[in-house]
Amino acid sequence: MRKFIVILVFSVISFVCFIGSQAQTADVKKGSWLLGVIFKLEKMRDDAAADIQRYTSEIYKCSDTIGKSENIIRLARQRSNTEAERIAGTALAKARQAKLKNEELKNAAELRKRKAEIVLANVRNLLAKQLNSKAEIRSVVTGITGRATIFSKRLNKSMPVEDTNAAFLEPGDEIWTYGNSSVEMQFLDGRGTLKLGEYSKFRMGEDSTGQQVIHMLKGKIYIAVDKLDDYRRMMKEGAEEFGEKYKEALKKLAKKTEKLEEKLGWVHLRVRSESSMGAIRGTKLVVIEHEAKETEWIVLEGVVDVKAIKGDESASVDAGYRIQASKDGVISKPVKIDLKKIKRWWKK
Repeated sequence: MRKFIVILVFSVISFVCFIGSQAQTADVKKGSWLLGVIFKLEKMRDDAAADIQRYTSEIYKCSDTIGKSENIIRLARQRSNTEAERIAGTALAKARQAKLKNEELKNAAELRKRKAEIVLANVRNLLAKQLNSKAEIRSVVTGITGRATIFSKRLNKSMPVEDTNAAFLEPGDEIWTYGNSSVEMQFLDGRGTLKLGEYSKFRMGEDSTGQQVIHMLKGKIYIAVDKLDDYRRMMKEGAEEFGEKYKEALKKLAKKTEKLEEKLGWVHLRVRSESSMGAIRGTKLVVIEHEAKETEWIVLEGVVDVKAIKGDESASVDAGYRIQASKDGVISKPVKIDLKKIKRWWKK
């Protein structure tokens, strides 16, 4: 069911927007995920552009406050008004600090925008060329800090992950990160975001039913899966931009998916570690594979159902709780945690 919506949308959209006036056919099963990823990347680019505008506006405001404060300080000194000088000095310091912060945020937003544009161009190019008949791509790298390596199972070789090019993952491929490094990826047809922390390793998998499986091999991983309504809205808005003639098809799509609401609320995704595995819905979570082969599950949003690899123990974990699963099949009781105190390494 995971591919039902995307495949239907994909089937009514022509490749002409990407490859010119001559429409070409492509393998829908292989290419359907690209459409969702493209819409997600466009949103990331547009959000970054909006942030740039907002931070630029704040920088102008700070600059204006700095100029006025400096003028007040100058006049206050001329009139020996120490209180006015003190108040203006405080305002000046705050404005300068705020300006520096907004400049940092603007620079970060510009970097996010450039990265999104680079990956977007690569994904569009991949769609235009159609997929290699041997490739079964399931994820695309959208950001990297530091150093990381991707191991291609099909090519049987390792390659560095670079922020100037898009890296695509097929089932069986692995990514390893090094010190002070992280990698961000888009998967689940653009519905899921995955970020791998430093000194971490994971494998992109898929079972016989086509269900994606994230194999957590080492370190820590952050996963965010968009809620169904948000994902459907993104797909609908993105598809409508292709032209008026597709609106009727999208209306029919909406009617056909109404009956699938309950099933589509679940995401066909499993996260598997050395000791346990979790089935997730629209949610946000962190999975940490400890050296002692014990896996820690921290749910930030939504619900995760965790089951031990060995034995029959299982637990349903709500947002704001954490559990630990041992390699011997023991799952701890959910423990309430303060989400505000969690170090959000994936935000860096």
